Amino acid sequence: MNQQETSSAENVAWASLNTAMTAEELYAFCSDIERLFRINPYLEFNKWHKNDDGSIDISIRNISNQEPVDLETKLSINAQENEYEILYSDGIKLRTRFQVEENETGSSLKIFDEYKHEDVDDEGVLKQVDKSIVAWAKDIQEYIFKWQRWKWFLPWRWYMQGPWQRMKPPARRISYMLFWITFAELLGFFLIFIIFWYDFDEFFKL
Repeated sequence: MNQQETSSAENVAWASLNTAMTAEELYAFCSDIERLFRINPYLEFNKWHKNDDGSIDISIRNISNQEPVDLETKLSINAQENEYEILYSDGIKLRTRFQVEENETGSSLKIFDEYKHEDVDDEGVLKQVDKSIVAWAKDIQEYIFKWQRWKWFLPWRWYMQGPWQRMKPPARRISYMLFWITFAELLGFFLIFIIFWYDFDEFFKL
């Protein structure tokens, strides 16, 4: 179950999700910060470059708003006992935190977006606020579910950690549609082949 809350006083938006992973497994999963960010269905990455000091230079377009927001910034990562803190050098967002907790189903992940500006009602600020957090949490939850189910299958794992991760969200949707169209065509071909083969034998019995 995903939740969202925004606090005007603290300029914080957050969403949460539950998983069947243990807290340790979920914490290890979240250590791949690039994967977490690229799962976001509203972020289009033009650059993701990891520096020698561990910081990351990124160039992104956020399409969660009516008007897309372009941002070039540097990410600094602080790993703590049960969370990862991502600091932004530019833009209105101060930090993103991924907080892992143990619960009855296994574990939960809370995502917090904290902003620098005190007045979130300012029209110029509102146009830049990231509105993707609930969709982001939902897609992380779906990704984790599929990851737990299919990570044993090496071709799938290679695809999700390689080509899929580097695709922009629209390209992923197109490739998904093409996959099912191709699958339906192959299935139809085999059905026609089976019917033809059966009728072919029947024809020569006449």
